Amino acid sequence: MMLVGSRLVAGAALALGVAAAQAQAWEKLVMPGLSYRMEVDLATPRVIHALRYSPGSPFVRPRPEVANLVVYTPNETKGREELSSLVKRVGAVAGINGDFHPFTGDPLGAMVRNGELISPPFPDRAVFAWGPKAAAVGRLKWKATLYPDGAEKFDIDAMNEEWGQDGFVLNTASSGLSMAKLPNAHLVIKLDEGLVPPSGKVTGVFESVITDQEAVQIDEGRAILVARGEARISRLSKLKPGQKVTIDVATLGLDWKKVDNVIGGGPFLVVNGMKFIDWKQAGFKENFALQRHPRTAIGRTKAGDLWLVAVDGRQPMSEGATLDEMAEVMLGLGCIDAINLDGGGSTGLNLYGVGMNRPSDGKERPLSNAILFVGKLAEPSTSPVVIRGPARIDAGGRGLYTIVGEDGKTIPTAEVFWGASGAGWIDQGGMLRAFGQGSATIEAWVRGQIVSVTVQVGAAPPPGR
Repeated sequence: MMLVGSRLVAGAALALGVAAAQAQAWEKLVMPGLSYRMEVDLATPRVIHALRYSPGSPFVRPRPEVANLVVYTPNETKGREELSSLVKRVGAVAGINGDFHPFTGDPLGAMVRNGELISPPFPDRAVFAWGPKAAAVGRLKWKATLYPDGAEKFDIDAMNEEWGQDGFVLNTASSGLSMAKLPNAHLVIKLDEGLVPPSGKVTGVFESVITDQEAVQIDEGRAILVARGEARISRLSKLKPGQKVTIDVATLGLDWKKVDNVIGGGPFLVVNGMKFIDWKQAGFKENFALQRHPRTAIGRTKAGDLWLVAVDGRQPMSEGATLDEMAEVMLGLGCIDAINLDGGGSTGLNLYGVGMNRPSDGKERPLSNAILFVGKLAEPSTSPVVIRGPARIDAGGRGLYTIVGEDGKTIPTAEVFWGASGAGWIDQGGMLRAFGQGSATIEAWVRGQIVSVTVQVGAAPPPGR
């Protein structure tokens, strides 16, 4: 259903007068349990895209996912992937970008996927966690130790991370590769159970040691403890094939009986219904916190619904948001807890394969991970549909577009999800607004199909004409 003058807009109408006329909001049902919302405020200017999820829906469920389904792959980005590609790879209904990532390409902070620890927490950074019936925010502390039978323990420094200093790093099959600078030694362990939980013990058997390889593939059901530093490499050489080992992992700060998915980020935005923005403690810089940028955030309402929000930025129709403004956005959606996720050029929201937001780089940026909504995709209609509207508009102008079915009838806008790239942007009423000369590509998902059209954007008319 299209909403014009929503709860958020109506409250501003009396105070803002003409400015309020430039604000609109649309809410559209994606499937039971998941809806999409777009807010347009041309006075600020700011464009907000959001997904609202109701836990317990039998039709769709959210999970964090790493690009290419493993942390590292041998390509130029070390495994990062565009959001649209990851959504397509998984066959997801929708997706939004996740945590920050360093140059190595792995998630910077905590990530737990369906009860499996993929990445340990980053110190003093916020996390958001959810399970079948609960969600929570918090900070985590992590410790992991490997105990070989009859030998000295190994304190583990990191997990599923490329390593360049002295230490021990545990890499699982979900890492894809065990990576470390030379010299090194990779201890291959066959696990009795394939997954490493965020808290608990996993047993296995030491199989072999591979020395001085920068990257070693990890087979399913295996893990690798990689060592750097002469003393640590020497300790591995003393172990014998067939020796039993126990991996003890402790991640403190959440109730693992209630949650099984975690995404890292930071800083906090809202805690217990109040703004709480700990950007200094979390190690962020002033220009990151106080200037407007594209932003992504995740939060929960008192009723238990999850909001995943992407704010466009660094563009004519949307400057973005400061952290304080992003907290206000999340409060306005009813969130009582919320954290910031990666933003800037990484901000992205994809729905049914259509990019709903406009990346500030002009194209998608490869990500280390994302939050995906997995469910049964709608069966595509076999009835052809087309986009109708002006083939050309002037820069600074606008044109209205609709979807027409085979019978010549206009399909209700509530059934259409609009996206645009290039020299214009489109709202969820089908109104395209042009930036400057060039071309704009309109994409629309409707009844299981994606259709597109290219619109030419000419020069703006001279003043007075």
